[in-house]
Amino acid sequence: MFVYRKNWDRFPLLIIQSPGQALDSEIDQDSFYERAEEALSQPAPVVVLHDLTGARVAGPVRRKRFVDYANNNADRIAERIEAYAVLIDSHVFRGVITAILWFVPPPCPLKVFTDQAKAIEWLKSMSSTLSGSGQA
Repeated sequence: MFVYRKNWDRFPLLIIQSPGQALDSEIDQDSFYERAEEALSQPAPVVVLHDLTGARVAGPVRRKRFVDYANNNADRIAERIEAYAVLIDSHVFRGVITAILWFVPPPCPLKVFTDQAKAIEWLKSMSSTLSGSGQA
């Protein structure tokens, strides 16, 4: 069972690594929400890089759960997450994310990237505490 990986080495930057080619049935779905709750409970606002490179597009049940979580926690997300970058390598994924954002405007600034360095630079520019020197 795949558990979403987290990396806080560059706090307040949280990097969440997604499950690659794992099927929805092979993924510990709760582990993503445990990472989200951890981010929302930090003493200072954070920025998030969600690395979806190599991942399959989530199935409809998984997408609905994500949308429901974002809707139900919009105020907390807006308060605690300064920016959310999604790193992808798939045009299909970009289309799915775009469609979701049409129906559910993100509660914090959100941008999709195909280049990790550019994603981190944008997150630095959006963060009140992530410095440009020695952090990336």
